[in-house]
Amino acid sequence: MKSNPFWKKLREYFSVYLPKQRNSSEKTIDTCHMAWNLLLRYLMQERGIEAGTLGFETFTAGLLEEFLEAKAGRKQAWAKFQEAIPWTVEQLRAGEPFPEWDSWEKIDK
Repeated sequence: MKSNPFWKKLREYFSVYLPKQRNSSEKTIDTCHMAWNLLLRYLMQERGIEAGTLGFETFTAGLLEEFLEAKAGRKQAWAKFQEAIPWTVEQLRAGEPFPEWDSWEKIDK
């Protein structure tokens, strides 16, 4: 999984983007972790998708809608998910950097 770009970007989101770029509180970071853990657990346990095969292409609008409908009232769940995940899967698929970053090389510093 270490070579999978999806997992690398997700780790960077929690270790670099939220705490250093957005200066998010621990509580916000914990909330984001919980949101992602719910989604990942759903994909692996209920959809049978293996963790190593998850990629940006996994996250379609239909899949996210299915997840939200399965877990909670659609409007409430969507609002919470949008709050916890401020960047879009489409941006990551396109290789766009997080908003304040000029390039991904800054991550390694």
